[in-house]
Amino acid sequence: MFGIGKGAVDLVRASARAGVRPSAVHEIRAIATRLADQAVPAFHPFDLWKSRLPAPHLLPIGTADAARAADDLRGLVRWVDDGDCLARGAIGAERINELLRGAVTGSDDARRAAVAVVNTSKRQTGWTFHAATAFRSAEDDGVKIVDHLLGARVGNASGVFSIDDWARHIGRHSSDVRLQSSVDNIPYGGSVTVPATRSNLRGYGERLVRSIMRADS
Repeated sequence: MFGIGKGAVDLVRASARAGVRPSAVHEIRAIATRLADQAVPAFHPFDLWKSRLPAPHLLPIGTADAARAADDLRGLVRWVDDGDCLARGAIGAERINELLRGAVTGSDDARRAAVAVVNTSKRQTGWTFHAATAFRSAEDDGVKIVDHLLGARVGNASGVFSIDDWARHIGRHSSDVRLQSSVDNIPYGGSVTVPATRSNLRGYGERLVRSIMRADS
C-alpha cells in the first residue's frame, strides 16, 4: 500500500511541477483507454496509407466553450517539444468531445473536435510532421487549432490559431492539413503511417503520463 500511495503523491508533485492539474494523469489514462476501446482492426499495410474512417463532422463551438476547452487542454498535458504532438492532439480532441458533450446540439456521433495532421517544413520548424487538436468555430465556421506548444514559440498566448495561421507557422498551407478522427491511421513524416491499433492508442496516454513524470526527475 505504501508503494501505491507514494506513487500517487509523486504523480501529484510531478503534475504541479509540469504545470498540469493533479487529476491529469487519471484523465489521460481514462481517455486513452476509451480510445483503445474504439480501435478499428488494422488493415493490410498497403491500406495503411489511406484513411480508414470518414472525415469527422465537426459541430461549431461557441467562443466561451472554445476558450474553456483551450484552457482545459493547457492543464491536461505538458506542452513540450518531445515528439508526442500526435498523442496530445488525439487525447486533446477526445477531452474536448467529452468536456463539451451536451454543450452544443447535434447528433450523438457528431464531434466537437478532431486531430489536425500535416507534414511540415523541417527546415522551418525542425519537425517532419505536426499534429494538434482542431475544432470548428461558431463565429465564422472556420477551423481553429489548439496548440499551446506552437503558441509559446510564436507568442500566441491563447494557444488557439486559425487553420491558416497554424499552417503558415509550420511552413504549409491550410489545404495541406488533414482533419481526422483520433482513431484513424496517422500519416506523417512523408513516408510513415501509424495504424491506430488498440496498443498504439493506449500508448498515446502512457507517453503523455511519462512526460509528466519526467518533469519531476
